[in-house]
Amino acid sequence: MPQQWIGIAFFVVAIVGILFWEKKQWKGDDLSYLKKSPKDFWERKRNFISIKKLFIKNLKYEENRHYIDDQTWSDLEMDKVFRNLDMTLTTPGEQRLYELLRYPEMDKKLLLHRNEIIDFFQNNKESRDHIREILARMGRQNSGEILDLLYSTEKINFNKKKIYDLFSTLAIAAAISIVFLGMQGVFMLIMISIINMYLHHNLNKEIQGSVKAITYLSSIAKASSKLCDMEDGVLEDYKKILKENSAVADVILKNSSMVGRIEGLDFIGDYINSVFLMQGRAYYKIMGNISNSLEEIKNIYSVLGEIDAFISVAMYRENSKLFSVPEFVKGSKTITAVNAVNPLIEDGVPNPIHIGPKGIILTGSNMSGKSTYLRTVGVNVLMAQTLCTVMADKYQGDFFKIMTSISPKDDIEQGKSYYLGEAEAVRRILMSVEEEIPVLCIIDEIFRGTNPIERISASAEILNYLMEHNAIALVATHDLELTEIVKKYYNSYYFSELVSEEDGLDFDYTIKEGVSNTRNAIKLLKYLGYPDTIITNAEKRIDEENAI
Repeated sequence: MPQQWIGIAFFVVAIVGILFWEKKQWKGDDLSYLKKSPKDFWERKRNFISIKKLFIKNLKYEENRHYIDDQTWSDLEMDKVFRNLDMTLTTPGEQRLYELLRYPEMDKKLLLHRNEIIDFFQNNKESRDHIREILARMGRQNSGEILDLLYSTEKINFNKKKIYDLFSTLAIAAAISIVFLGMQGVFMLIMISIINMYLHHNLNKEIQGSVKAITYLSSIAKASSKLCDMEDGVLEDYKKILKENSAVADVILKNSSMVGRIEGLDFIGDYINSVFLMQGRAYYKIMGNISNSLEEIKNIYSVLGEIDAFISVAMYRENSKLFSVPEFVKGSKTITAVNAVNPLIEDGVPNPIHIGPKGIILTGSNMSGKSTYLRTVGVNVLMAQTLCTVMADKYQGDFFKIMTSISPKDDIEQGKSYYLGEAEAVRRILMSVEEEIPVLCIIDEIFRGTNPIERISASAEILNYLMEHNAIALVATHDLELTEIVKKYYNSYYFSELVSEEDGLDFDYTIKEGVSNTRNAIKLLKYLGYPDTIITNAEKRIDEENAI
C-alpha cells in the first residue's frame, strides 16, 4: 500500500475516534447530572440575569396579576431560597421555577393540582428518572439567548432569502455548466463562489446569536418529541400540549441541523455550505417556521420548564428534614403553622405561627431572631402559594398578597436617604391594602431612619391603618411604647437571650408571648471589650433616664 494511503487511513481513523470520544463524553457530561447530590446543585454558579428573563419577558402580559416585587424578593432573600430549591437540569426549568416563585397563586384548585404533580414525581422515581434523562440530554443553553428569539419584536427581513435563493441557484447552474462549458463553467463557478462566500461570511456574523438559540431550540424540540410518550394521569395535560405541538417540534428538528452546523470540522462540507449558501437558506426557512409558530414553541418551552421545575421541588422535598403540604382556608384572613422553620437555616429552631385576626408586633434584642422570624413567615407563605410546600409540620392559611419592608436601602445615585427609602417601601404597602385579596404586610423596624418621637407616632398610625383595611401585619420593633399604643389590633410576642461576660450571647431563638423586658446592646459592647468608661457611663445614663 502506498505511503500516502496509509497516512490517509490513519487520519480518517483518528478523526472518527475523536468524534466518537467527543460524542460519548458529551453524553456522559449531561447524564452525570442525574447522579449529583443536592449540595452539588446548591453550589452551582447561577446567572440570575438569564434565570429571571422569562419572568421579565412575561411580566408585561400579566399587568393585573399580583407578583412578588423586587423589594419583597430581596427582603425574603429569595435568590438564596431559589438556590436551595433549584435542582433543575435545563434553562426552561430554572427560568420557570423562578417565575413560579414570583407569582403567589390565589387559586386553591390550581395549587392542589401542582401538589399532585410534585407528589407524583416524589413517589414515582422510575418515571422521574426517565424524564430527567431526557431533560439532561437537552441541558442548559451555554450561550446565545433563546428567549430573545422567542419574544423578539424585531421583524426578520425575509427579502434577503430571495437573494440567497437566487445566488444558490446560480451556483448550482454554474456547477452543472462545467459539464457543457468546461473551463468557462469553472470560471463562472469561481466568480459566484466568491460572491456567495462573502454573503455567507456576512450572514454568519449577523446571525451568530440566533444560530446558537436555534441550536438549543432543536434540543428542546427533541426533548419534546421524546416526552410525548409520558404516562397519563397527572401528566396528561402536559402530554396533550406536547402532542398538539409535535408537528412544530418535528419541523424545527428537520430544519435546524444545517443552521447549527459547526464550521471548521469538515473543510469540504464548509466549502459546499458557503458556496451553495445552504446555512443562509436554512436559517431563513427555520426563522419563518419559528415566526409562524411562536405561541406553540412557547407552550412547549413552558411545559418542559414546568416539568423540570416540579421535579426539582419533588427532590427538594425528599431531601428536606421537615416539610408539609399547606391547607388553604379562603376568607379566614389567618395564618397558622406548627414548628415552622426558615429553609435557609440548617437545623433552625422551629417556631409556631399564628397571625389573624389580630396582627403581631415583635420585640426583642438585636440578633435574638426577630428578622429571621419575619422571613420565616414570609418565605413559608410564599412557598405555600407557589409550590404547595411549607417548611413546617403543619400549615393552614388564607390566600394573601405578600409585601415586605425588611431591608430598605438608601440610594446615593438617586439622592435618596435611608428614611426616604423606608417611607417609599411602606407607602407601596399602604397603596395595596384597598383591594379584594388581603395583604400580608411584614415590616422590620419601621422608620428606624428617623427620630423616636416622630417614628413612634407615625408607626402607630400606619400599623393601625393596615389592620383597619384589608391586611394583616407582622411587625418587629425596638420601640416598646408602640406595643401599648397598637394593642387593639396587635398581639405582642418577643425573643430574648442571656448575656454574660464569660459565655457572651446565648439565644434560644424561641418566640414567646408578651413584650421583651431585656436589652443587650450595652452588654454586647461589654462582652466585645469596649472601654469600661463607655460601658459605665452608658449604664449610668440609662439609670438616670429611667428614674425620671
